[in-house]
Amino acid sequence: MLVTGAFGRFGLGLSAAVCAAGSVVAAATIWLLLTEPVRVATVLDSGDLGVLAEAVLGLVASAVRALAGYL
Repeated sequence: MLVTGAFGRFGLGLSAAVCAAGSVVAAATIWLLLTEPVRVATVLDSGDLGVLAEAVLGLVASAVRALAGYL
């Protein structure tokens, strides 16, 4: 076994969670770039990335709400 001990398993799980969260944020950013290119360009031009982060988190939250509606 490549990863041994509790610390190794914790580190592996933490790495997997960080990678999964990063993938979700990257996918949401690409989705916003495709669906709202003017808004993304305006945000990047102004340099205020807080607005972009708010839009990405809003998109992820709406996706979670939609998935929770199926349960």
